[in-house]
Amino acid sequence: MSIVQFAYLIIPGLVIGHVIGAWALTQQDQSLGRVGTSCFRLCMVAAGALIGFIAAGFPPWPSMAVAGLGWALLAVSALDLRAMVISDGMALPVAAAGLVMAALDGMAVLALHAAAALAGFLAVWLVSRGIRMARGVEAIGSGDAVLLAAAGAWVGPDLLPVVMVTSGLVGMCALGVMAAASGASLQTRIPFGPAIALAAWLAYVLKLSGGI
Repeated sequence: MSIVQFAYLIIPGLVIGHVIGAWALTQQDQSLGRVGTSCFRLCMVAAGALIGFIAAGFPPWPSMAVAGLGWALLAVSALDLRAMVISDGMALPVAAAGLVMAALDGMAVLALHAAAALAGFLAVWLVSRGIRMARGVEAIGSGDAVLLAAAGAWVGPDLLPVVMVTSGLVGMCALGVMAAASGASLQTRIPFGPAIALAAWLAYVLKLSGGI
């Protein structure tokens, strides 16, 4: 890793992580209180730097895409963790950027990634609709659907199922940890955005590296 890569990715990652953490704390649901704010800030700074570190291992152009996507998804995740909401205004630009990246590889690739984005959105929307009809409650927000659409736009149809399965497993593990730590139940509301974001970013990183 060169000094230049360190300077333009890892150091900005530290700053971006700090800014994201501070911003998310100003947006948080007041019912969550101020518990764990210092740890949250530290986690955001570490995550921002780690994204930059991993991105620095790629050639210049892909490294910017990896870092940019990672930091954008980190911001979406931070808001969901502190305010229990995924902003469409944040998730939609991520989806649009994914389609732009796909378009750089040709119209055929763009069409596939657009179809994956639509499939991701419909998958979450249909599940949400089914839960609403069965239980009469809004269990999944529209932001989750938009975020999964963004994942599809970036990773394409081949890896979208991987993102869906991985995010589902991460979400269930998180609920299990919460249940063991604080007695949470299956009805406990959890922020699912970070699970989707993590799965999508890892899938994109592995895709660029040739790992999958």
